[in-house]
Amino acid sequence: METDDAMVWLPTKDGAFSVKSFYSSLVDRRVEIFPHVRWDIVCLHKKKGGLGVKSLSILNKALLSKCSWHYATKKEALWKRVINGMYGGEEEGDVLGRLGRGLV
Repeated sequence: METDDAMVWLPTKDGAFSVKSFYSSLVDRRVEIFPHVRWDIVCLHKKKGGLGVKSLSILNKALLSKCSWHYATKKEALWKRVINGMYGGEEEGDVLGRLGRGLV
């Protein structure tokens, strides 16, 4: 066993654990390279047995909703004027949809 290989504990047939190098365990195909992750458990709060990792898709939707709310309520904000200048203003009947500019 080479000294620069990472060490891992692998279960043996009799239920005990033996130390093998990470490289040789990959060659033997006894360790998955990309283990499956249960994100529903990982994203749980620590008090509920999870790791407390935040769901990025939920965080992204929340931040997009926040930006949409500020765009709708802050009439004279500088960043709103920049967006209106780049993509067109808010004229009556205009809708900026997913596919671009359209009419209601």
